[in-house]
Amino acid sequence: MNEKRHALLIGNQNYPEASGFAPLNSPHNDVMALEAVLKDPDYGRFDEVTVLLDKPYEDTLIAIQQALRSKSKNDVLLIYYSGHGKTDDNNDLYLAAPNTRSENLEITSVEARKVAKMMGDSHAEKTVLVLDCCHAGAFPAGFKSDDAVQAQADRYANSGGSYVLMACGAYELARDGEKGELSLLTQHIVDGIGGAADADKDGVVTVNELTRYLDEKMSRGSGQKINQSGQNRRGDIVLGWSGRMQVKDVVQQARIALHEWSMSNAISDQDQADVLKYFGHLRDNGVDETDPRWDLIQRVSKKSIGSGDFVSGWLRAVPPVQATLPPDPPVIPPLETPMKPEIAPERAHEQEFVDAGPAVLDSVRGSEGPAP
Repeated sequence: MNEKRHALLIGNQNYPEASGFAPLNSPHNDVMALEAVLKDPDYGRFDEVTVLLDKPYEDTLIAIQQALRSKSKNDVLLIYYSGHGKTDDNNDLYLAAPNTRSENLEITSVEARKVAKMMGDSHAEKTVLVLDCCHAGAFPAGFKSDDAVQAQADRYANSGGSYVLMACGAYELARDGEKGELSLLTQHIVDGIGGAADADKDGVVTVNELTRYLDEKMSRGSGQKINQSGQNRRGDIVLGWSGRMQVKDVVQQARIALHEWSMSNAISDQDQADVLKYFGHLRDNGVDETDPRWDLIQRVSKKSIGSGDFVSGWLRAVPPVQATLPPDPPVIPPLETPMKPEIAPERAHEQEFVDAGPAVLDSVRGSEGPAP
């Protein structure tokens, strides 16, 4: 059976004074931004996105129940909530609607334990619940000690395909965005599903990749820490695509194009060999997004570049091989004339005689006459 992708997005922003909750800035923007990326055919690829803005808690409960009941086990279901969250004296979590009354949480709001029970009873085995609200970590997914609640939480957590992503811990507050902006968590969710969370560059964004991405982003001095529960024991859930082909598909398409160019002599055998060597580098070392060669290969795979532009671009991208020259021979200094030793003045005439050599001797012999 083909997988269908559904999302229910709930944004509660405008709370009247009688509710006991202050109005918020970002929930409507959160929902609209998330809806856009989920519907995008390059990213979320969701078939159906239902939006509820400032609806009464009764309508919200019914919508959640219908979404969980109507989906088959092969479908992907994302339920998202942005709004106020509040806990009671027992630390039970309630999601507030505009008609909620803070002094009557149990009977005028969406009780988190009911949502957990509905998720445990659902046939949908690929479900992701995102809670962007204060005290989200109090959602009963294995954190409660009550036997009945714990049994439901365990059943939910072991259902094989359900996750809960919570904006903060049970005793923490979630950050609302400034007017016209998104909340801290939702901004990172939108960026992550839009490709930023695709850590292994395989072209898909899974819920585990998104969780790691959110943890990294929100741990940078935000005061919030993402919480996840309901670990999937049967694999991961794909929440979106990163807008890029998988590396192996890029390489395969590029190989086909290079072969066609080689057969028509549009590219030299040496250039083709250099590209094939680069493919081996990709296999052994992975992709470097900053390498201009990777950009060229992606363009080849999409047939958005011709052979001439590719070859010239490739030559510019590959640094030329520097020839290795032999080292210069060492410089040998010229021989210096030995210094003459200094001669005492009283013996200077003796040195003059030595320096004069045979000529002086001959003159001396000549004055004495011929030898006998």
